[in-house]
Amino acid sequence: ACGDCDGHLLKYATALLERGAKTVLAALGQLDARDIKALLPRLLQGWHAGERIGQTLHTVQTAISWWGKGRLCLLGAGELRMTAVEAQADWPTDRLAERARAGDDAALQSLPPRLTLACFLA
Repeated sequence: ACGDCDGHLLKYATALLERGAKTVLAALGQLDARDIKALLPRLLQGWHAGERIGQTLHTVQTAISWWGKGRLCLLGAGELRMTAVEAQADWPTDRLAERARAGDDAALQSLPPRLTLACFLA
């Protein structure tokens, strides 16, 4: 589904995040089906390979040229991956905060995007 220039789909994406979704890929404006047909297989291939969704989206958007690629917005956790192997980015925020307080620099670096999202949704 696509939103209009008023960002109606972005409002819906925010509601999904508030209800517990980790990541939402939303479009601002109408996308051409041919454009999505070029993007989606590559995006899903990276996702199924265990790549982070934010990095995969960036790679795909950079690799192809189509007029609507700048309209895709990734809201939520760009580090989300499809894999059985847990990474620090998969930890709940309270666990990250606990590790950051214990001196874990990687956990501390993972917190700002989470806190920014929490403030955005508040």
